[in-house]
Amino acid sequence: MLKHFKEFNPILITTEETKNIFSKVDYILPGFKNSFDFITKSGPFYRKCKRLLKDLNAQFPKLVIYCPSFHPWNYLIGKIAKRLKIKFVITVHDYKLHQSERKFVRLLQNKTIALSNPCVFLTDHQMNLAAKAGFNKTIFMVLPHPLFTEVNSNNKPYNPLPNLLFVGYIKPYKGLELLSSALEELSFNKLTIAGDGELPKINLPNLNIINRKISDDELNTLIENHEFLILPYTQASQSGVLCLGLSKEINMIITEHPGLQEQLAPDCAYWSKPSKESLNQTLKRAFTNELLYYQKKKNLAQEKRAYSKSWNHSFNTLIGKLLE
Repeated sequence: MLKHFKEFNPILITTEETKNIFSKVDYILPGFKNSFDFITKSGPFYRKCKRLLKDLNAQFPKLVIYCPSFHPWNYLIGKIAKRLKIKFVITVHDYKLHQSERKFVRLLQNKTIALSNPCVFLTDHQMNLAAKAGFNKTIFMVLPHPLFTEVNSNNKPYNPLPNLLFVGYIKPYKGLELLSSALEELSFNKLTIAGDGELPKINLPNLNIINRKISDDELNTLIENHEFLILPYTQASQSGVLCLGLSKEINMIITEHPGLQEQLAPDCAYWSKPSKESLNQTLKRAFTNELLYYQKKKNLAQEKRAYSKSWNHSFNTLIGKLLE
């Protein structure tokens, strides 16, 4: 998101843990590594953040604070912003959090949403869930996940023994066990699983495991060298991996969830129910239909252009609200 705000010369504030992600950081605030850290460092963070925002507000009377992803301390930032009468805006990636995420995280997110105006969601589906929970929908808006602009398109030709790719942080709801069971009786060249997290037991031949954080360059190379990107999620509200796949124009096999289906047109992917039988049949159809393979790639190229145009319109709407 940062590059889309470049023309406004944004001030970038990060924590110690995330500072190395960016080439240039303006201010660094203390972070935390575990629950004990969170408890002991929340007070110092609040005081340091308050001093910083007070100074910035004195320099920039129309200061806007934008938090593009969830962090437990977004709530503290929002409270400070309210006291200093600074506009505070967040993006909610997942209103309906995954089952493994704690109730405390849900409580913090709800309290932070109440401080945000506007409050940005990545999909209508998640926005509507929040509205049903009793929030004021008039302050809500949707800005989908942006496309990845600095990437090359996937140009792999049809291959009856395809190379399959799963990328992303590995968690139980990402569906690797489902994918493994659906692939058991199918022929393919290779399945690459690339990402950090605890791997489930997978009994498949031709596995390529990269069980660590993947760099952007590695990710681009992986996508350029596989025929299919697979998103076998058992739960999902939206997906940055899906947007990466659209950006790269790689054929995708995706399980059906409302947020994902909102992100991509029906004819731009191979859609499956999140069950072994359905995913097996979808994989089989993808592997054996050469004509459909090329048609899907053509559809992806058209969808990418339409998505980009629609996203730019939504982004300009957000900018208008930030400048009000």
